Amino acid sequence: MNPELIGRHITSIQDGVIQQMIHYVEQNYDKRFIFQDVAQTIGYSPTLLHNRFKEYMHLTFNDYVNRYRIQKSIELLKNKEVKLYEVATQCGFNDYKYFNQVFKKYINMSASEFMNLSQM
Repeated sequence: MNPELIGRHITSIQDGVIQQMIHYVEQNYDKRFIFQDVAQTIGYSPTLLHNRFKEYMHLTFNDYVNRYRIQKSIELLKNKEVKLYEVATQCGFNDYKYFNQVFKKYINMSASEFMNLSQM
């Protein structure tokens, strides 16, 4: 996972539309939403937003959302004694198995493996 992309402070991003999209993620990452929700909230077409985000951020919006959610899940796994399915739910994943798949994709280990390593 590239923390520079996810960890960028929103004010360091010069494009106001991209700032709005990232702000939407920060405010709603714990909920289920679709890209059309973002487009409707911001007031632009989904196609324009998709292309603009990918051009500016060098990754898709969906990839950004998943990375952000995994970053938040890591914070929860490090800071609390929580159940994995609770972490998944608190980070916007309705399905624990999907959460674990995404976690493994970005971190190269399962969430339970990560939790066991961080508690040592």
